[in-house]
Amino acid sequence: MKKLILFSLFPVLLQGQDIPKLQKQLNNANYQKCIKKTKRYAKWHKKNKQVNYYFSASYFGLINEENSFNKNLANLNKSLRYLAKFYRYTNDRRFKTQ
Repeated sequence: MKKLILFSLFPVLLQGQDIPKLQKQLNNANYQKCIKKTKRYAKWHKKNKQVNYYFSASYFGLINEENSFNKNLANLNKSLRYLAKFYRYTNDRRFKTQ
């Protein structure tokens, strides 16, 4: 099951755009701190698809840290919700650069 989820998120992890402070927290596996900084960043950049990428990757990373099934399920749901938003903004013509 975990492998299936990892393979479904793998393309997103490769496509993530680099916001240096958020990427640093993600690389260091500081997922809670990355979520906190992403929320702060999202206040000013609401329609930026990068925000959804970092939310999705952070919540996915929290799955490995939690021992509770309910918390893992909640984090997975949040990760997939932000993943859907990421793809929606990616496929929306208004956000494509030409």
